[in-house]
Amino acid sequence: MDRALVVVDDSEQSHRLLRAAGDIAAGVGANLYLFSSLDPDEFDETRAALDAIGKVEDTSYGKTDAMGAVHSRLERTVAEVFDDPPFDYETIGVVTEEGDRASKILAAADEHDCDHVFVAGKRRSPTGKVLFGDTVQKVLLNFDGEVTVRLG
Repeated sequence: MDRALVVVDDSEQSHRLLRAAGDIAAGVGANLYLFSSLDPDEFDETRAALDAIGKVEDTSYGKTDAMGAVHSRLERTVAEVFDDPPFDYETIGVVTEEGDRASKILAAADEHDCDHVFVAGKRRSPTGKVLFGDTVQKVLLNFDGEVTVRLG
């Protein structure tokens, strides 16, 4: 493993996955790319909150500042999981609908030439996967490299 993409959210399961990926990366000298996404509604809420703050501060915040909130959340997560991360990492934030999340994960892994993806999933029945789609399943089927899945 040289470069790995770790899909991170606010769940404890995701934090355990980040810990495992970080320990492996530290052991082999790999770089990590920490991926997090906002759905469009969350993004709009973040922008609205920043607009309200901007009015109080007599300044303005834009799309870049709203995405900065995603990167800040990733940085806080790393600080919660590791006192001093023993690996190099970059944060990746995207706005996407749930149905497009897998394609964004795959595009980020491809863009950063990752050879491994770490992703947390939910236990679902085979019927549930067929009917509703599943980000983990799409990543497993379409990523041309190693995939580690932590089910919760």
